Amino acid sequence: MVKFKVTVNKDSCISCMACASICGDVFEIGEDGKSQIVEKFRTNGLTEGIIGEDLENCVNDAINVCPSQSIKIEKIED
Repeated sequence: MVKFKVTVNKDSCISCMACASICGDVFEIGEDGKSQIVEKFRTNGLTEGIIGEDLENCVNDAINVCPSQSIKIEKIED
């Protein structure tokens, strides 16, 4: 199964909530008002997670609507 690492840059996040609106399965808004990865997928703090290929399109949609380009995705080789 193909997996992807998703990263949110809280420093550049402008708290527009677009990612959580488009892809709430992966992104949520934290107490600081900025985007973070939902607990289910977190691997290294609030800003990094691993998802399956079933959520790749969802994350790419969120990347495309993010005005501050604060989300990154990269394929992980098993």
